[in-house]
Amino acid sequence: EDVRPALRALRVRGVPLAVFSNWDARLPPILAALGLGGYFCRVIVSIDLQAAKPSRDAFATVARQLAGVDGDGSPPMMVGDRLDHDVLPALAADWEAVWLDRSGLGHAPDGVLVVRDLRELAELTS
Repeated sequence: EDVRPALRALRVRGVPLAVFSNWDARLPPILAALGLGGYFCRVIVSIDLQAAKPSRDAFATVARQLAGVDGDGSPPMMVGDRLDHDVLPALAADWEAVWLDRSGLGHAPDGVLVVRDLRELAELTS
């Protein structure tokens, strides 16, 4: 219930959104069928890369693909539900990162931003 409101709020703020997933070519049609495809400027799946998350090479390749998307030269921000595949590798690759810990039961390492609901992202990007 938080996905569409979060995506709409981020779009209103002009935040460019992309998907970076360890998936294959089926993901873009699935996003489109769910009515979510139009929110993303890019959908990058690991099958199209030489490496997959959590590889530093995968994050570097995706950063190059996203360079200039936001126009201000800032690093990409990874929002992920896994510390080991999303958040910590993103931080190691000099990205910004946010952990989606829906349960609120996890323990975030120092310096890791945490949200329990995707609607909280709009506050982080303001």
